[in-house]
Amino acid sequence: METGGVLLLLLAGSSALSFYGGSISFLPLQRRTQDTVQVSFYHRQNGRNSCQNQNQSTFTCEEGACPIMERSDALQTDQDQSGQGRWCQTEEFTTTTVQSNRTRLTLRDSGCCWVSNAEGETSWMSLAQLDLGFRSDSHNFNTCPTTTAVSSLRIPQNCVSRVRLLAYDPDGDAVRCRFAPDATVPSNFTLDEAACTLTSAGGVHTGVHVLQLMLEDFPTTNITLTYADGTSVTRGARVLSSPPLCQVKVQFSVDVLPAISSCADADLLPMFLSRTPSHGDVL
Repeated sequence: METGGVLLLLLAGSSALSFYGGSISFLPLQRRTQDTVQVSFYHRQNGRNSCQNQNQSTFTCEEGACPIMERSDALQTDQDQSGQGRWCQTEEFTTTTVQSNRTRLTLRDSGCCWVSNAEGETSWMSLAQLDLGFRSDSHNFNTCPTTTAVSSLRIPQNCVSRVRLLAYDPDGDAVRCRFAPDATVPSNFTLDEAACTLTSAGGVHTGVHVLQLMLEDFPTTNITLTYADGTSVTRGARVLSSPPLCQVKVQFSVDVLPAISSCADADLLPMFLSRTPSHGDVL
C-alpha cells in the first residue's frame, strides 16, 4: 500500500491576455542527498504578442518542502513573423529541491485568460504529478512523458480529420492520453487514448476550440517502486486501473477555419519538405 503525503506546488500570478495553451517538460529527477531530490522542468506558454509581457512564474510549496526555487526569466522563444503579433511562445526553466520522504509530487499552475473559444473556457490550470519512487527496472526515478504544445494550430473545417499529439516516454513506458477531467470536451472530437490521436467525429464548427488532455505513462513490465521511507509498491504491466507513474497536462487551442477546396498536401495546405523529421521521430 502506498504511503506518504502529496507535495503541492501552486503557481500564482501568471497571466496572458490571450492564452493559447501550454505544457510542462521535466528533466530526469536527480537525487542530491539521501533526503532530497532535484526537480527541474521547462514551462512553456503560448499566447498573443503579450507573451513578452507575461509575469514570471512564482511557485510555493506546502509544508516547506521546496525551500529554494531557482528560475530563469521567461524568454520568448517563438513568434508570428507576419508583424501582426498573432501568436508567440515563452519558455521558463525552474529547478527546485524537494524532500524525498513522500510518494508523489504535484505541480499546478493557473491563470487567466483563454483566447475567446467555443467551449466558453476562461481561466486555465496546468497540472503535473510525478511518482517519487525508485524503479526496479531502471534503478532510477521515473521519467515523465515528453510533450509540447504548438504555438498556433489552424486547420480548415473540412480538413480536421486527424491530429496526432506529440508524446514520447524516455523509459519506454506505454503513454496514454485522455481528456482532462476538469475540461469541457469540444463537440464532435473523439480521442484514441492509446494512440494519442484526436479525430473529428462529425462537423466541427469554425472558431477556436480548446483541448485539454492528460498524458500518462504506465510500465510495460511488472516493476516495484521503492520510496525513501522504505515502503514499496508493485505496478503491473499496462494495468490502467493503477495510478499512472506520471501525469502531465497539455493544453492547446485549434482555430478551425472555413472549408477549402482541397485538403491535399502542397495544394492549398503546406507540405513539409525533405529533411523535416517525421511525426514521432525522436532526436
